[in-house]
Amino acid sequence: MNIVILGAGRIGQYVAARLTSEGHTITLVDTSRERLTEATLKMDVMTVVGTVTDYRLLRELVREKPELMLLLTDNDEANLVAARLIYALQPVRTIARLQNNYYSIHEECNLAHLFALRHIVMPDVLVAHQLATIALNDTLYGQRFFHGEALLRTVRLPSSARCLGRPLKALNIQDKGIMIGLIRRQDVIHIPHGEDVLLEGDEVTFIGNTNLLPTLQKLIGGKNLLPRSCLIMGGELASVYFARELQKQGVGVSLAASVRDMAVQYARDLQGVPILHVQGSAFDFLQTEKVDQVDVFVAASTAEEKNLQLALFAKELGCKKTIALFSDEATTHIAEKYGIHHVVSPRIAACDRICALVTTTKFISMQSLYDERVEILEIKVSKHAQVAGMPLSQLGPLMPKDVLIAAIQHQGRVVIATGSHTISPHDEVIVISKPEHRKFLEELF
Repeated sequence: MNIVILGAGRIGQYVAARLTSEGHTITLVDTSRERLTEATLKMDVMTVVGTVTDYRLLRELVREKPELMLLLTDNDEANLVAARLIYALQPVRTIARLQNNYYSIHEECNLAHLFALRHIVMPDVLVAHQLATIALNDTLYGQRFFHGEALLRTVRLPSSARCLGRPLKALNIQDKGIMIGLIRRQDVIHIPHGEDVLLEGDEVTFIGNTNLLPTLQKLIGGKNLLPRSCLIMGGELASVYFARELQKQGVGVSLAASVRDMAVQYARDLQGVPILHVQGSAFDFLQTEKVDQVDVFVAASTAEEKNLQLALFAKELGCKKTIALFSDEATTHIAEKYGIHHVVSPRIAACDRICALVTTTKFISMQSLYDERVEILEIKVSKHAQVAGMPLSQLGPLMPKDVLIAAIQHQGRVVIATGSHTISPHDEVIVISKPEHRKFLEELF
């Protein structure tokens, strides 16, 4: 696909690298020659220096007949103006990244329609949803599919788990609408089969219907209660959206800022949330706020080194669950090495959403796990799909070993996939796969 990306910032370059690796032809546009030079050293892209709202530049770009234009600058207004100008020149499909959620909460203003956008992606909102999913579940990772009718949870198995040492086929969990889709053991990730045995310390991804959580409690033991308290330090809009999500669930939230003006802005945006002004060292502040008694701590500043420091402080002081925002892969590895419980990447969250929209309309959603080594895809089955009418028992041998069809939604009913199930046109399916098989899945469905 011929794609133009307007904006070569961190998200623009990250998306360009992902799409280039998938065989798309990318033209990258930015005002900074330095950014564009940096991009060409890392990937095979064409570059154009210019302003995204320059009508003459957009006219030249549109003449090349791109199939898609991504508006990914850091300036919301520039992205919106560019979208409208592109539409005036030629109705090319456009996707815009926006940071301010103001218009999305006012139903009378249909921003996508007003600026002729096919889709709007809001990274801060995506991050807030990921943070809420982690904070509100006693698991390593969680996600909802099929409008909440299918759940995914990743847990680390304790020594007390009842499922240890037994072959997966002996657990009989598929009868309860549950399957194990992924196992991570000592940083080796694989899609399991019936003979595999679970061990203490394994990170196991379960997929199931709405009965998943109570069944998980029986399998691994422990309780799965909502947190009572959460302390958020730093951040911008993502912190505000996340705090609102927790408020809706009745969780006590406090938000700390080191800049007084920022704290005042938070106070205006968040009614009923205590806004704390950080003075002195972060370590002393966390001690004073008794972070060891807080159920969830989130390091959400815009500086990754600071997030690493804050999360390590909170963990050292005894916080039950620490979450930190990182986009840099090296920082993420350090965080995992030192036992920070959860990591969320704003860049990956935005890129996953954009690439799911770019790749094909068949991909409803796409989530990356373990530094993008595994993807969880929600796919719409087309009318003439190769898999239509074929039992999964026949389809399985034709697919790569590291591709698993986990769940099917057929006419509103969700089932965990077994060999006896058949996929029909217009069904939606959840697939766990390695990224290199995405093209294969696109052709299959």
